[in-house]
Amino acid sequence: MKIIADGVDITPIVGGLTWKNTIAELATTMAFEVAKLNAQYTKSYLPRPNGIVTMQTNAEVFRGVVLNVDDSNPNFNKYTLADFGWYLNKDKVVYQFDKMPVPKALAEMCGDHNIALDSVCDIPVEITAIYNDKTISEIIKDILEQATAWTGYAYNFDMTPQGLRVYRLGDMHAYPEFKQSSNTRNIYSPIVRGDVAHSLDIDGTEKASCTIIEAVDSYTRAGYEIKIDDVKYIIQSSDHSIKKGIHYNKLDLKRVG
Repeated sequence: MKIIADGVDITPIVGGLTWKNTIAELATTMAFEVAKLNAQYTKSYLPRPNGIVTMQTNAEVFRGVVLNVDDSNPNFNKYTLADFGWYLNKDKVVYQFDKMPVPKALAEMCGDHNIALDSVCDIPVEITAIYNDKTISEIIKDILEQATAWTGYAYNFDMTPQGLRVYRLGDMHAYPEFKQSSNTRNIYSPIVRGDVAHSLDIDGTEKASCTIIEAVDSYTRAGYEIKIDDVKYIIQSSDHSIKKGIHYNKLDLKRVG
């Protein structure tokens, strides 16, 4: 795994790396620390507000902007970042759609605001609505809720390095694995999960949570379906951290069906 800030590899001096996403929020947030004393690794470069930071494994899996730099500590800076979904939660806009197919409506909004579009699943619904003083993320959520009312399928949207992605819940599947040592086989991560919790509420909604270990180059994220003990869950949130080279991921889950 590499952390690249404005084209500079700062991986050797990054510590305390964490990142999180939830099914209820569009943006993935990230935080880390960068040491001030080892500037030789980065040619005296330290990330700055509005800088672009990427996380790369076998491919680029995160692209975000530096929102805040806390430089009060003499030994390191603390950074807070978010991917470009953060921008969709900011500005209020006005839109009117008249029997417009949902994929076309989403593409129109993305085009108007220079938002890259990764992919949009097939949503055979036309939208008629007026949105006044709403953020783009609020509009997308409402459109997808209306689509769910028509099709019966639940949808989710998030940001990838390629742009906005809209998909049907259940279409994305997670299969995290890790190795206990370099000469052993891969283990399906939920088999050795920890911090397990489970609950049922009065409405019959079944929830669970656990912490898994996955490969450093693996990225299990919110919105994906995962199977644990032959039960299917939708990941409601994923909370990642790298500690001493080990990739931990705390999952909040909701049973499917």
